[in-house]
Amino acid sequence: RLAIEFGVNVLQTDTDVVWLSNPYPTLKGIYRGVQLVSMSDTPLVNAGVFYAQDVRPGDGAAWVLRELSRRLHLFITNSSAVKQYVPWAQPPYFANIDEQTIMNDVLRSSIANVTSYAQATAHWEVKKGATGTRKNRTFRWKETAEYALLNFLGKEVPRRKVRAKLNATARVGELCGAPRLNGLSKYPLHEVGSPRPARAWLSIAPLWLFMPFPSSFSAREIRTCERNGTM
Repeated sequence: RLAIEFGVNVLQTDTDVVWLSNPYPTLKGIYRGVQLVSMSDTPLVNAGVFYAQDVRPGDGAAWVLRELSRRLHLFITNSSAVKQYVPWAQPPYFANIDEQTIMNDVLRSSIANVTSYAQATAHWEVKKGATGTRKNRTFRWKETAEYALLNFLGKEVPRRKVRAKLNATARVGELCGAPRLNGLSKYPLHEVGSPRPARAWLSIAPLWLFMPFPSSFSAREIRTCERNGTM
């Protein structure tokens, strides 16, 4: 509601996030024309850190945020709702409420302009918990429409990525190591089901902006910051 109804820009972070430098000059500079900027992960984003800015009612970013909230609340309060979206699922249901996998389903739906519950809902009924689906020995995951949809999205989402060149190479002096950037990759975000062209964009933040920790990259960057006296 803050982002969509009140026009507030929101930087969402998990409680275990550490900031080594101020990200706002980059978010308001290089990424000023992008509505959602998220940390990278498999298959697309990590919900632990993302920034929503200039979201407008009716655009694809607004659809993503509303749909993410809707799915989380739906499966938290009503596990049997799984059956509405995954017809072959059998009780007891797992009813996944992991916000990261649900966010990936929602984002990939918006990018490809299709409705998908294939990863976060359908696949988790197959691989998690003592669900009725897992107990059904005649069930074949690879024969389902959801499995086919995941394969489609695995090809279609990368195809939708756009590479935009910057007018001049940007040097991000506010961040440790002052990385340089000469282009920006982004994905179109649709209001799913609408024939209108996408009016919002998603960018996956490079590791020097949002990075998972611990990792070899983060360890190297921390050593660089320590040497430069910027920590």
